[in-house]
Amino acid sequence: MGAGEAVGGAARAQSAQPAIVSREDWGAAACPPRADPSYGQVKAAFVHHTVSTNDYGPDESAAMVLAMCRYHRNSNGWNDIGYNFLVDRYGTIFEGRAGGIGEAVVGAQAQGYNSQSTGIASIGTFSSGGQTPAGLGAGDLDLVFFSVGTDASRELVPPTAAGGARVIDKSDAFRLTEGVPLVVAGVNDEAAGSEPVVANPNCSAIQLACVLKPLHDAAGLARVRLATYQSMSGAGDAGIERLRAIEPMQADLTMDWDFDGEEFSEEWKLRAETQKILGLPELPLQAACVRVPVLVGHAQAVWLETERPLAPAEAAEILVAAPNVELAELPTPGAAAGRDAVLVGRIRRDPTADHGLALWIVNDNLRKGAALNAVQIAEGLLARSALAA
Repeated sequence: MGAGEAVGGAARAQSAQPAIVSREDWGAAACPPRADPSYGQVKAAFVHHTVSTNDYGPDESAAMVLAMCRYHRNSNGWNDIGYNFLVDRYGTIFEGRAGGIGEAVVGAQAQGYNSQSTGIASIGTFSSGGQTPAGLGAGDLDLVFFSVGTDASRELVPPTAAGGARVIDKSDAFRLTEGVPLVVAGVNDEAAGSEPVVANPNCSAIQLACVLKPLHDAAGLARVRLATYQSMSGAGDAGIERLRAIEPMQADLTMDWDFDGEEFSEEWKLRAETQKILGLPELPLQAACVRVPVLVGHAQAVWLETERPLAPAEAAEILVAAPNVELAELPTPGAAAGRDAVLVGRIRRDPTADHGLALWIVNDNLRKGAALNAVQIAEGLLARSALAA
């Protein structure tokens, strides 16, 4: 399982706490935190590996934890060791970041989602291993997040769901599959229903749907045109590495999606997913997508036409009250990075169309555009199952 891969399974029953090697016992006094810990809440657990040697004995584990603490603190500049807990190859559990093993201590292991997660690291390198269809379909999981890519999801999601788990899949494997809900939390939560698999949409479709849905409810959508300016992190680790490798003054736009001679795959997927999320299969929607040399944050210039007149001031009032949306005068990717809300600004009349509006939309593609939306879907599923019970 790759570092930072999120998996889930709701605990079926409370059990006794296992033995945990304390910070004192592994020598944390030699690696004190730079500052007091901070606290958040735990909505998800991220399971990592430390990408260190597997060739160690049980009496060496504590020293390896101390070495990792020193690396995280002194080389990475973090406050403390990044993980909340570590587990060695012999099953010994070590307390990680200071702050209390029973508390929701904010770690440094999940990029923009540290304040709402806990991190567990397996000491060693386990990149060549993985879950099996039989293991995932054994029937002992309640809720599972998949963020493993299209091919792996196609292989692993069906047996997991067949084993009785509810699955939230972040890949594009099932987004446009008939019968699989494509859900943006706060937009079409009810679509999740009781289906065993729920698909998490494309990051650009998520932020667009958050804005279009309340405007459609108010005045009806007649047509949508947009241009997207998508960050390099939207292309994963490879995109981030390409950005890091760019020489000063040499940055340029890229278009790194499959091309069919007329449209990029990102463009037709954005149209099809938005139509499915909004329940408007005939909505005219045309997109032009480019990738820009920005680390985090997707921006969209949107021109829309409504069936009934909608003044810019009225549209602003509607969006202020919409879930997951905040108004901003001149939102930028930098302003959106690290924030949960979809930022909307430059709401103005489009004089080239009857009932036309123009807007500028920006969102952190790693938060509401990805992980946060998946967790919000899970929260909705759990809340509805609790109510049903």
